[in-house]
Amino acid sequence: GPSNYSWYGIPSKIFEYISNNVPVVSTDVAFYSQEIPKNNLGILVDPRKELVFSAIDTIKRNYSFYAGAINHYRVSWNKLVRDFYRERFDVLIETD
Repeated sequence: GPSNYSWYGIPSKIFEYISNNVPVVSTDVAFYSQEIPKNNLGILVDPRKELVFSAIDTIKRNYSFYAGAINHYRVSWNKLVRDFYRERFDVLIETD
């Protein structure tokens, strides 16, 4: 599982990749250890070169699957955030 250090230090790069529909290859860190596999946002690996290369190859071969899953995740997440603010702060958040 994630180390204590990684639990409190969520890498922001992964948020950036997901926000740009880029599937991720990540080690088992905090929040991502559950979200990535559960939502097909990419692949978790042990930090060994051959496993990273294999994960990249898998994503390349199945890119449309991962990109579609990321898009679905982003839409769901955006709705969750809008609803949260609307319910708690009576704020209407504009959408695209």
